[in-house]
Amino acid sequence: MAAEASLPPHPAADHLVDVYFQYHTPHLPVVERSRVEEAMESAYQAKSGQQLPDRAMERDVFISFMVLAIALCDVSNPSGGRPSQSEGCFRSAMSWYEKVVVSSKSDVETLRTILLLAQFIALCPSRGSLWHLNGIALRLCVDIGLHWETEDHTANLDPAILYDRRRLWYSTYQFDRILCITLSRPFGIIDESIRVPLPNPWAVSRGTSGTKSIELDIHSQRAHNHLFTLSKLESEIKHVQHNQTWAPKTAYPRANYAAWFQDIKPRLERCSAVLLSGLIPRTAGLVT
Repeated sequence: MAAEASLPPHPAADHLVDVYFQYHTPHLPVVERSRVEEAMESAYQAKSGQQLPDRAMERDVFISFMVLAIALCDVSNPSGGRPSQSEGCFRSAMSWYEKVVVSSKSDVETLRTILLLAQFIALCPSRGSLWHLNGIALRLCVDIGLHWETEDHTANLDPAILYDRRRLWYSTYQFDRILCITLSRPFGIIDESIRVPLPNPWAVSRGTSGTKSIELDIHSQRAHNHLFTLSKLESEIKHVQHNQTWAPKTAYPRANYAAWFQDIKPRLERCSAVLLSGLIPRTAGLVT
């Protein structure tokens, strides 16, 4: 097992944040870039001994180490044969895990913690069960109602909270679809049981973060939304394919394949047009 790691020099951490958002699971908007940058600053201030009474320091340190651990997953260890720096950062993050969960003020923050762990396990499967973590995340989403947005939610929730709920729901949905389609397993929740609009990239002002970070968050969310739309189409295709092999029942009639094909074809073409327009390639790493 790797020993717990310490925070690297600040310039190195800034570079690894770039790596995280450009090349490692960028299709899962678990945490915004502006939020990671704020957490990093808080973690380094805490390291220097400064008191931060208005921030959840434990969560900031956890987020910082998890982002570093994920970013370092593909960085080879020059010494060879020893646990990587990635695992060291992961162990450092896990030393804060219990405090983060216990001090969490909402189930939404707990969900974010689980999804960050799932991001790491997806790249380092030997460190845990991605299927188990995804199941926990999905059940938590259903328990707190992230899968079904009502008119009361839209009218009464703070726009920032609503935006965050949608982002985390679709991150969980994306994990479920990727796993189930890749492993040919049943979906954890069917699309008919979901009613959540895509997050609006321009809906929320992100505090005091710099203009560049805000622009990156907006552009990234647009790319995320397109990938979520592709996942919905993939989910629909898998459902119809399975529907053709099931014995028809009154409650579950067989889909008219020819009519459905004519319906989904233009939707797939529109998604292809967005890809060709350059929305996804301009977000580095999303198609790698």
